[in-house]
Amino acid sequence: MKNFKKVLSLVLAVVMVMGALVVAPIGAQAETTYKKVESASDIKSGKNYVILAYCADNSKYYAMGTNVPSGKTFLEAKEVTVTDGVLSGESIPSWTVKATTGGFTLENSNGFLSSKGEKDLAYVAEAGTENKEVWTFVDTEDGIRLQCVAYDAATKGGTMAFNYNNGSTPRFKTYKNYGVMDFVIYEGGEIKQNIELGDNATPEEIVNAAYEAMEKEVKLIGTFELTGVITGIDAEFNSQYNNITVTIQIGDMADKKIQCYRLTVADVNDAEALAELEGLGKDDTITVSGQFTYNNGKVQMDKGCVLKDVKKAAVQKENIELDPTTATEEDIVNAAYQAMEDGVKFNGTWSLTGVITKIDTAYNGSYKNITVTIQVGDMADKTIQCYRLTVPNKGCEAALDVMKALKVEDEITVEGTFTYYEGVVEFAAGCVLLEVNGEEVPTTSAPDTIDVISTGAGVVLVAGIAALAIVEMKKRR
Repeated sequence: MKNFKKVLSLVLAVVMVMGALVVAPIGAQAETTYKKVESASDIKSGKNYVILAYCADNSKYYAMGTNVPSGKTFLEAKEVTVTDGVLSGESIPSWTVKATTGGFTLENSNGFLSSKGEKDLAYVAEAGTENKEVWTFVDTEDGIRLQCVAYDAATKGGTMAFNYNNGSTPRFKTYKNYGVMDFVIYEGGEIKQNIELGDNATPEEIVNAAYEAMEKEVKLIGTFELTGVITGIDAEFNSQYNNITVTIQIGDMADKKIQCYRLTVADVNDAEALAELEGLGKDDTITVSGQFTYNNGKVQMDKGCVLKDVKKAAVQKENIELDPTTATEEDIVNAAYQAMEDGVKFNGTWSLTGVITKIDTAYNGSYKNITVTIQVGDMADKTIQCYRLTVPNKGCEAALDVMKALKVEDEITVEGTFTYYEGVVEFAAGCVLLEVNGEEVPTTSAPDTIDVISTGAGVVLVAGIAALAIVEMKKRR
């Protein structure tokens, strides 16, 4: 009986130990733990840190990302969760801090955090550069400030800041005279490794690696060449910059398309190559060379990717034409959308009357334009964006005042040519506001007072008129 009790006790002990061990499923990895940094003095060289900004607009936290979107000059922001001081979330971006003369460098898989001067912004945060900018962490009453110290006192340095940007693209940048931003910093996280492929990688492997890089928020290292069929023209050919944006599908990988962002040619002075670029259409097969990036959930061949070869589709779609004497406004809207779907042009200058459903970009006093979206009739599923809408005469203050006052639910008439950009049908930049709520937009401003003519000829003219008036008065007497 005693031996039985001993065996039973041993079995129970083993069961208890095994129960304590089986906390997570087999194969599960322990979650990354983060420790809040209480003081700038606690930040140590060689460790990884997550830099958080609290957004008062929506009461959420955002981590300073490690990726600079293609063609942009800011770091992406990633929303994270902080509950009772505990940071949690998947793929939280972090930075490795390393001591250097005068402060620290911040490094991630894309390179070093740096800044550069640009117009009135003064400094723009970047990753992916060898410029090892020097930064310091400074304690404040509300957190820890990240300050660039690589510039002299005249520039006032560059303080890192978070910009919610009305929720469209939250971002981190460094500015001059922007104000200050205090961050919450956590120790922890790991720097992920960039993806590299061998020289003999197949097109499928390249595409999969590009999507994996986006998922892991790292880079796919190298320049690659892909051949695919154009499934959409995202932005028409731009004759000023000699580029076009298209989306291609490689093989049967319909769920992993690649956007060729601002695709150009090797020699912009080659008229034949430019004509070929401008003539690209849906269903054409093209070969493109470039490096990969990603932006807003899209994998891209980065800006400056090069068109290497074109095989035109067997059936070429024609540009769309309408008879202006018979086309209705519904015909015009449908034609503009059909042009986008077919990846062709909708020729001609057209006018539409619609109700403003959105102010996309507020009035810009420097360029004297505004961007709004209108709905024509009951075509709520086919709205038209009036991109950089202006007035017939930018020198007419009365007209500018009318444009400044535009608001949602105003009915406006707009004239211009059509284009499209990434799924949005637009009146192209420079479209003109003709009427607002049935009233024509002024084209000239009436003078408040009669200007005195001060030229010599003007003085003689005025004197002559006055003399004639005096003679006429004497005659009447």
